[in-house]
Amino acid sequence: MGDVVHALPALCALRQKFPLAQLSWLVDPRFAAILDQHPAIDHVIVPPSSPFIARWPRSDLLRATVQYAIAHHLRRENYDLVIDLQGLFRTGVLTAATGARRRIGFANAREGAPIFYTHRHHIPRELHAVDRCLQLVGTLGAAGPIRYDLSPTPSSRDQACQLLKKLAIDARTPYLVISPRSANPIKEWPAERFAELAREINRTAHLPVVLIGTRADEPLARQIADQAGEGTHVLTGTPLAVSMALIAGSRLMVANDSGPLHLAVALGRPVVGIYGPTDPIRTGPYGHADWVVRDNSSCEVCRRPRWRVPGHTCLTQLSVDRVLSAVKQRLG
Repeated sequence: MGDVVHALPALCALRQKFPLAQLSWLVDPRFAAILDQHPAIDHVIVPPSSPFIARWPRSDLLRATVQYAIAHHLRRENYDLVIDLQGLFRTGVLTAATGARRRIGFANAREGAPIFYTHRHHIPRELHAVDRCLQLVGTLGAAGPIRYDLSPTPSSRDQACQLLKKLAIDARTPYLVISPRSANPIKEWPAERFAELAREINRTAHLPVVLIGTRADEPLARQIADQAGEGTHVLTGTPLAVSMALIAGSRLMVANDSGPLHLAVALGRPVVGIYGPTDPIRTGPYGHADWVVRDNSSCEVCRRPRWRVPGHTCLTQLSVDRVLSAVKQRLG
């Protein structure tokens, strides 16, 4: 999800540079709602998927195998130009499957993806993901101010309002959103800390807290809500478009380094990002380094070349008081 959001400013820059071009976006079915009715896109291409894949452990290879079935459709479209903004083996293969004569990507993309490109551009990895995407399309002359042009659809706003009304949160009641999950468990602040944070927000800021996430996140959200007590509500399992509307209507969002955090930034909402082993310079809330709370100064694992190993302590060292202080600062 974060990769899709980080690429939106590049899409807007392409549309500004090529106002008459037919722009298509190939996107994972799980995140297609982000692009629904986006003004810069002519066609959203969603590859096939299967409902059992999401429940299968380590399903990336299975997901890729199913999605390659769209290759014949991509070739029929006769694209003039294809840009791979993700830079993985899977996306590299799909880039080549289009048969386009000009295929652009990062020279330092991962998993051998550059072998599928005809034009490779070295963009430093140390840059923020948004800037890397912008620099890649900048090789085509596309540039401009940072824009996401992202907003929930009217129907998703209506659905979000109905869900909030059932929680006694009407249009005049400000609320705070917490997304406690991340794609990688070592990026996650402990559940009991989220529960204590929600309880303190209710007590000191007098704001109801809404927990969002996928259907699979419901047990964790229920655990947090039960520990936090009255004033903390669970709205997991809603469609992504409705989650976007819930985020867009909130006063503030608190989340780990995750897709929903970047979605909130793109929707123009203030956030408090909880970071541990990942680098906020590369994947923090874009343009808002001061919105990050982090403490990995004494984490031995974070000082190693590879942080994807067990034994992390940085997120357990981060106190509720520090995050709560950041929340109050963002709320003014």
